[in-house]
Amino acid sequence: MPDKAREPVFSGQFYPGDRHSLEKELSFLLPDASSLSFRGKVSGLVLPHAGYAFSGETTGKAVASVDPEKYEKTTVILLAPCHRYPSKGASVYKSGAWKTPLGNVPVDEELTELLLRESALFDDSEMPHLSEHSIEVQLPFFQYVFKSRPLRIVPIAVGNQSSEFCLSLGESLKPLAGNDRIFVASSDLYHGYSLSECEINDEEVVGSVQSYDLKKLCDIADRGTKVSDQAGCGIGPIIALLTALKDIKKDIFLSKKANSSESPYSDGGYVVGYASFVIL
Repeated sequence: MPDKAREPVFSGQFYPGDRHSLEKELSFLLPDASSLSFRGKVSGLVLPHAGYAFSGETTGKAVASVDPEKYEKTTVILLAPCHRYPSKGASVYKSGAWKTPLGNVPVDEELTELLLRESALFDDSEMPHLSEHSIEVQLPFFQYVFKSRPLRIVPIAVGNQSSEFCLSLGESLKPLAGNDRIFVASSDLYHGYSLSECEINDEEVVGSVQSYDLKKLCDIADRGTKVSDQAGCGIGPIIALLTALKDIKKDIFLSKKANSSESPYSDGGYVVGYASFVIL
């Protein structure tokens, strides 16, 4: 087991802070395979990253489509936005492990070293990761699904969400696509105070992802960098993921779409949109 482990920052806030409670929550959020339209080997997932009370079901339905028996040595490559620490590139957490109440998940150091060696788009700064939730909240889902199988991760914090950068980022990740690797783009959608605007915005984003319309998503991403993150806080990681998988993807489907107003914990004011996708 690696010597260095990033400690969980958001356990007990975004998700339960002890093993028993977390496993119980995950057993509820991950639907039974018999209720799914597909379960097998996937090449990518788009997942939201809010607290489990808000977006956990949306994440769980997509992750449940992954059949761990179809993989031997799985590496999950996680592309996520930077909410707190400013970053101008793509920061790879290059070594050690990430800790959650379910244990440690080792970093795939062979792949992180490869990325840092082969492309100047990546840096090895840990700072964007230390207070960021958008990767941490995904890990327990994969630990639960792969609890009896080998699992490693490549955490990448994407600070530059311009379409030009994220298209290039995706191209640099293409050699990693396939085999026993799962790409994950971590992104919520609309952020704001209008439920009707949320519905309009999220239909546009969802439609663009489903149709693999990278041009439209690039327009949305560049519009967001100039105005706000209303369209989605991780549109850039989605662009990078779709680009990385473009040559091998067989199909893509929407797993679940929701928003925070549907949660019993909603205060009826600020609204955040969520959607999850499975890429075969």
